[in-house]
Amino acid sequence: MANNTKDFIFNLIFLISIFNFVLLIISPIAFEHFTGNTVLKGEIKPGETFEGEFNLVDSKEISIFFRAKTSSIVSKSENLEISISDSNGLLFSKIKKFTIRSSESGTTSSLSDYLTFIPRITGTHYILVTNAEFPTDIEIKSGAHNIQYDKLFITVLVLSILILHEFRVFQKSLPT
Repeated sequence: MANNTKDFIFNLIFLISIFNFVLLIISPIAFEHFTGNTVLKGEIKPGETFEGEFNLVDSKEISIFFRAKTSSIVSKSENLEISISDSNGLLFSKIKKFTIRSSESGTTSSLSDYLTFIPRITGTHYILVTNAEFPTDIEIKSGAHNIQYDKLFITVLVLSILILHEFRVFQKSLPT
């Protein structure tokens, strides 16, 4: 009876550890897209230039999310040229590469990516995006939490992996 209770407790702890590990793996995706204040949203159309203006009231990290989808059967890639300037004329430039691959069945995958920067001043900022090869949605958020680089997240993830491994080793060493 005591052995069954002990096995039940070990299995319960192991299942909780697995749930925790899966939650940690999924959380970066959820936190990045659901946190922060949206300051600009739009669509970059092929062959056109996207211009936008947004106002920042604090110097929190800015995340620019890109989501692209194409119905073409062939694989496509694009190098978006992104320039952001503030009211003082300070410029942040970046080239962001996207590749969309088609499967053999003809379906394509939706692509989501992002880049971040920390503005030096608050106030009005201007964005210019060029060189789009396929329709791409853009969303700029202020203060979106990037959990992948959070020291606590990485520490808990590593500890979770170690606990799962050690728990299995310990459980296998117990007499049955």
